[in-house]
Amino acid sequence: MRPVQPASIPVGEWLRALTAAAAFVLAAGNIARLVLQRGELSPVLAYLVSAAGVVAFVVGGADRHFRRERLRLKEAEYAPPTQRKKGSLAGGFARKVDRLFDTYFGRYVPRDTARSHWLAQTAGIRRHLRDELVEIYREQRVDAGEIAWLVRHLVGDVRQRWENDTLTAYRTRLRTPLSTTALCVTGLVAAAAGAAWVAPAAALTAPVGGTASVLLAVASAVIGARACFRIVAERRRVPADEAERAQQLAERQAAYEHWQKKLSRKPSDAEMASWLECDRRILVDEAMRHYRLRPSQVIAHAFIEAPAGSYKRARVPRGPWRYSRYRLLLFLLTDDGVRQVDIDLDFEEGVSRGTQRLNYRFDTVAAVRIDGVATQQQTFELRLVNGDPIRVRVTESSTDGIQPGEDPGALSRVALDASGLPHTLHVLEGIAAEGKQWIRQQRRRADERLSEVTATVAGLIG
Repeated sequence: MRPVQPASIPVGEWLRALTAAAAFVLAAGNIARLVLQRGELSPVLAYLVSAAGVVAFVVGGADRHFRRERLRLKEAEYAPPTQRKKGSLAGGFARKVDRLFDTYFGRYVPRDTARSHWLAQTAGIRRHLRDELVEIYREQRVDAGEIAWLVRHLVGDVRQRWENDTLTAYRTRLRTPLSTTALCVTGLVAAAAGAAWVAPAAALTAPVGGTASVLLAVASAVIGARACFRIVAERRRVPADEAERAQQLAERQAAYEHWQKKLSRKPSDAEMASWLECDRRILVDEAMRHYRLRPSQVIAHAFIEAPAGSYKRARVPRGPWRYSRYRLLLFLLTDDGVRQVDIDLDFEEGVSRGTQRLNYRFDTVAAVRIDGVATQQQTFELRLVNGDPIRVRVTESSTDGIQPGEDPGALSRVALDASGLPHTLHVLEGIAAEGKQWIRQQRRRADERLSEVTATVAGLIG
């Protein structure tokens, strides 16, 4: 969280307060001397009432000013932005945080509330929270995805307070109490009434000096009270901010520990890879049943795994990215040609659906290639003689979200292996270069390996 800013009181404010206080004490002392010199009881009593009224007004007014100033700052946090925020880089940290807040505020809509009304009414606090996170984490080499849990917590907290009708509870908390208002009003009335009684007595005792002292006391009291209110409010702001920060920090720490506990039950990378392999086997079986192919009719099969259009992702240190949704390209090689199936796999739900099926002969495969630098985003392209090229983004930049001690080159190789691209390239490049002859050679090599295994087993049994 942002650190609490220390009290910032300009030197000029202190000078005004001290100068006004000194002038007021000087003028009040001179008035007291003149009142006592006159020797009447009523002006003395009026003087004491006026002095008590000034003290009461200053005490009550300082508290009232602090509450009003703090309420103004809170309202500014919740008020809709009056200016459009500056555009941030499409791939920058701030833009990613923007998308997180837009996503979760759009998703966590309170019950019985229209989405448009919710988004309009929370535009100010959404901007305030977004700016806070960007300011805190921008320079810490933190990926936006690493604080998604915090964004969810903050948005969930806003929604809960909205549903409990406590989103603007600060207005009640910072409302000036009746006792404070009564203290201010009573003090002001007492000070004015006492001054109205004392001023003529001082002026009659010393027309020039008494009048000057009264005017100086009034002017210095006004200037000093204003400066005193601002100083007291700024000094009270610090402990109030610290208390608020401590409460918010405790809530965020609890949310972080809850998220850690949830993540402690996450699967390992090996388990993720194993589950994905099981999904691939099921998809191969479904494709063979769709095309009514027997296992003996399939010479080879290959997969290309790529992230889908929208997804969540995560990875272990030095491991490949794992996605919540995949786009899979399945190639089944038969004597008659290639059966290609495009599949959208929802890995979280374990649900898949075919999005496209293509059938083509071996001699229609014109070229296969990979575009892109190894450590950057790479795209697989399969070009057919009589069709549009088939392009799939298979890897992302290996420098994206890189952690200390990780090698971009090694991450790129791991990502390629996980995508299944090397094996698929070997198969498709062989078809593009040799056509059906490559298939015959593959079948012959497979038969030879099978014969070798059979002979070895027979020798062991014999």
